[in-house]
Formats: sequence, structure tokens, C-alpha cells
Amino acid sequence: MYFGEIPFEFVRFLFLVVFVGLFGAFMRRQQAHLLGLHWAVLAVLVIEAIEAMFWFATYAGMNTSGDPECCPFPPAYGAAVTFEVLRQAASRTVLVLLSLGLWVVRDRIEGQELWSVVGISLSFLIVGIGYHATEMEMAKTKSLQELTEAEQNDSNLWELPWSFLNVLFVGWIFHELTGMMNELKSRGQTYKLSMYINLGRAFVGILVLWTVVFLVSFFVWTGAFSLPWTLLWWSRVEMRLVSSLTIIAVAWIWRPNERTFLLSLTQQLPTEEDDEAFSAYVGEGEVEMAGTPSFSILPDTAVDDDDDDIEGGAPAGYLGANGSSPKSRNGHSPANGNGNGN
Repeated sequence: MYFGEIPFEFVRFLFLVVFVGLFGAFMRRQQAHLLGLHWAVLAVLVIEAIEAMFWFATYAGMNTSGDPECCPFPPAYGAAVTFEVLRQAASRTVLVLLSLGLWVVRDRIEGQELWSVVGISLSFLIVGIGYHATEMEMAKTKSLQELTEAEQNDSNLWELPWSFLNVLFVGWIFHELTGMMNELKSRGQTYKLSMYINLGRAFVGILVLWTVVFLVSFFVWTGAFSLPWTLLWWSRVEMRLVSSLTIIAVAWIWRPNERTFLLSLTQQLPTEEDDEAFSAYVGEGEVEMAGTPSFSILPDTAVDDDDDDIEGGAPAGYLGANGSSPKSRNGHSPANGNGNGN
């Protein structure tokens, strides 16, 4: 049943290592245009690569020794489960923060939102470790004797909150993502909105894939139809595949470059035909370009307090506070738009 996980985790590990290397190299190349989101995504990718390595070591060792998964568990199994829970908590937290607009729409979250994210993320991590530890202990006991009613209740004690927190995270992400898209639409932030729309489409596509695999697994479990035993391993890795696709989608949509960096520092002003609306914007010190969407630079809290200018060249439609193109931090306008003037 587990043989398919050997090539799956091997390919997953190699792909993640290559992707982490490329993403890290791109971050190094675009050091002047990095956001906190890029470091968060890199951290999740590294955790996921380590998790894939331990899963591969687990099943490759089982294949070599001929021992079953339990019991005792392979040496790498505990590490694989721990990094799986850590990856789940980290990726869900990053997605919630991104859906709340952190890094892209606003530079911080405070108060109740902050404590909600911290509290639920820590609860997810603690409950996840407790749930898997209980499952492992029950598997050991079951291999020796029948489980008592009290031991079954111990499993339910962790399984119910674990399932609830998973559903809570998914619902929270979609709720905040929908709210953020509506807010950006009402404010005329079309460029940022397009990024969140792409993220929403990626979520829907991944959700459809997961639903198909889940339904197939459910009908096989109920006996509605059967699959060859050589394909049953898919039901064990579907969520790992979903997680990998999701974080890769985020990494691609908000890949490190000058455009992403500038969009995070600016507020787009909707183009208005109404002279009164236009005057209101200008009266607030904003700058609007005729015939194109316009932008204003956010307060210095969004960038380094010692820097008055945006680093790197600005694409069309971006203006500094004085109506000129933003300059790099060395005081010179970039010659080729890559932020280093070379």
C-alpha cells in the first residue's frame, strides 16, 4: 500500500529542493525588492522540503528492511509527522495573514486580529502534535491488544479539535480572501485585486483537485467501487500535494521583483471622470496621471524610515511624491529598471 509513496516523496523532495534553490537565488538577486511575504514563503518551502525528506527516508527504510509501518515505527517517522504538522501550521498561518492583507495591502496587523492568528496557529500546532502522538500510541497498543473504551475516547479527545481547527482555518482563509477582494474592488485597487483574484483561482483549482481525490477515496472506503491496491497510497498524500501546490502558487503570484515591491508600497487612485473627485484626490496631496491608474506612496511606516525614495526603477504609472519617477536609495535613477543602475 505504501510503495507509491517512495517515488512520490522522492520526486516531491527533489522538486522542492530545486524550487527552494531557485526561489532563494531569485530573492538574492532581488534583495532591494523583498517583502516579508517572500521570507515567510521561503520558510514554509524549507519546512516542506525537510518533511518530504523524512517521509522518503521512512518509506525507503521500510522497503529496504521489509518492516511494516508499525510497530515499532521507523526512526524517521516521528520526525516526518512533526515537520508535517509544523508545515501545516506555518502554511495556514501565512495564507491567513496574506488574506488579511499583510505585506501587500497593509504593513501590520494589530489587536484582536493579531491575537486571533497567534492563538489559533499555536492551538493548531499543539493539537496537531497531540493528535498524531495519540494516534501513534494507539497504533502501538492495538498491535498488542484490543483498544479499551478509554483509549478510544483519548483518540476522540484530540481528533475532534484537530478536525475543527482544520475546517476553521480553511473557512477563515476563504472568508478573509473574499472580504479583501471586495475591499480592494471598492477602493479601485485593480492591480492588487488582480493578484488576489489569481490567488482565489488557484485556491479553487486546488480545492477541486482535492475534492475529486477525496470523493474517490470516500467511495472506495464505503465499497461503492474498488481500486487496485497499488493506487490506494494516493489517499495518504493528497493533502501534501495540495499544500505544495498552494504555497508554490503564492510564491509565483508574489514572486520577488520590482513590480511586486512597488505595488506593496503604493495605493492606486481610481481614475475618475468627476472633476470634484479628482480635486479631492489632488487636495490630499495625491498625484494622478491622466488616462492611466495612478498611485500614491504610503507613509514611511511601510518602508525604512531613513529612506525617502523607493528603491529600484518604477514601472509606468508610478510617481513619487513630487511627481517624478522614484529613485533608488543611492540617489540615482536606475538605468535599466533592475534597481542597481548597471
